[in-house]
Amino acid sequence: MSVEVYIGVTLSDGFFVHVAFQTVLRAPKHPGGPWNGPNDLGIFTREATDANIEYELSRAARAWQKDGRTLVSWRRLTEAEHDLCGSHRYYRNALEDVSGQLKHNMTKARVLHREALNHINGGKLLTLDRVLVDAMLGGKKEDIDSAAAARKALRDRVIDPAIDAAQTIEELSALLPLETTI
Repeated sequence: MSVEVYIGVTLSDGFFVHVAFQTVLRAPKHPGGPWNGPNDLGIFTREATDANIEYELSRAARAWQKDGRTLVSWRRLTEAEHDLCGSHRYYRNALEDVSGQLKHNMTKARVLHREALNHINGGKLLTLDRVLVDAMLGGKKEDIDSAAAARKALRDRVIDPAIDAAQTIEELSALLPLETTI
């Protein structure tokens, strides 16, 4: 018996949500809703029927409505689609369900890429600011120039024209710094 069934949900703003629908649950008391059991081990089960999935999604929809979004559609995901949701974590919020096929919206992915770079660079820029101030106080032009060049290199990562030229997530991902793990 499969423990999870993966669901793709499209919201009214085009946002794609990856949901893991649980079919097995260990709980001390009945969790409410369409659960069967418990068995001798305290395990509750439910089938991944459309009605049960819609029940669970209606509960999640209340939270989405607080953000002004509504559930437009849902469907079961294939294993490959589920795997796609787990890969390229920096770009998962760029996924869209287009005519029944999961694809990355490259415009959104580029924005997410730049946000990731700014996040990655943030701590390094603070460190380099300290190095630059120390170099200025020390009065050594070569140290000042070195720190300023390192800061500029970090800022230039975000405006790299290769980001706009990337046509796939793989090309975009290759532009992340080597010290970044995806």
